[in-house]
Amino acid sequence: MKKACAIVLASLLLSGCAATMDSAGLSSSSSAPVRGIGYATVSNQPGRTPAQKQLMAIRASRLMAMRDLAEKIHGMNIDAYSSLAETTMLADSTRATVQGLVRGARVVSITPTRSNVYETVLEVDPSEVSSMRSSFGRSQPYR
Repeated sequence: MKKACAIVLASLLLSGCAATMDSAGLSSSSSAPVRGIGYATVSNQPGRTPAQKQLMAIRASRLMAMRDLAEKIHGMNIDAYSSLAETTMLADSTRATVQGLVRGARVVSITPTRSNVYETVLEVDPSEVSSMRSSFGRSQPYR
């Protein structure tokens, strides 16, 4: 009997310490910032000079990091279509859309990872995440 009580007590104590995960996979009890990472190549950017292309790559990598944050905070809408005929795949397509509000993102780093690629790391305080979700809401449809 004492053993059964000890097991029940231990399970109750351990369950009180568990962090809960929300719909985007973010821990509600975590104090770690939410990070977004984006990459962009320099050579694919528009511009007449190498410096212009470099600045555009930095901007593009920052925008991709914002998108990564929006995916983590608000989630992603996935539309998929597949067509089969006589067990043969005729068509298969997937479309992903992200829509959301990102506010208060701080630049952690902007670094050239290789000679032609820039990486931008942004972060948002976890306390801001619920505010962003409630401000944006789910009433706005994906496009």
